[in-house]
Amino acid sequence: MDPRKGHDKIIAALSNERLKDIDFMYIVAGKGDDRDRLSGLAQDLEIRDRIIFVGPIDEQDKAGYYDASDVFIMLNRQDNNNVEGFGISFIEAGARKKPVIGCYQGGAIDAVNENTGFLLKGNNLEEEAVDCILSLINDPSMRNEMGEASLNRILKEFSWRKISKDIYQ
Repeated sequence: MDPRKGHDKIIAALSNERLKDIDFMYIVAGKGDDRDRLSGLAQDLEIRDRIIFVGPIDEQDKAGYYDASDVFIMLNRQDNNNVEGFGISFIEAGARKKPVIGCYQGGAIDAVNENTGFLLKGNNLEEEAVDCILSLINDPSMRNEMGEASLNRILKEFSWRKISKDIYQ
């Protein structure tokens, strides 16, 4: 739970009036010093009951969390000199056939493309995120197509076989 992960922007987006009647839970997994602030923000925005802070998870449990989700969202941003280096979380979610929503900076630029999810660039991330969330919730075929495209891209471009072949050529 590092500020560069953008959980606060996601919580703000999820409090948007347009999502009021949508049945969702936002699961936040990981360690960090930001949990109390994020929980307080969710409480202030009156959506604390729609957010689950699970804390750190074991590597072997990760797949289960991805599988339980419909969409993976991380509104990554630069926080001082701290930026999302590669975006492995986007790759992990894609490997579980999940469409992703991220921001156009840091490692997300390499990990996400227009076939696998959305990369937000604008000045109003919360509104853009709501638009993307609603698109994915309201269009299960889009979710499935992006999820399949994510897995296919990962197998083609990010498999260990591909990476080792690139290194040893």
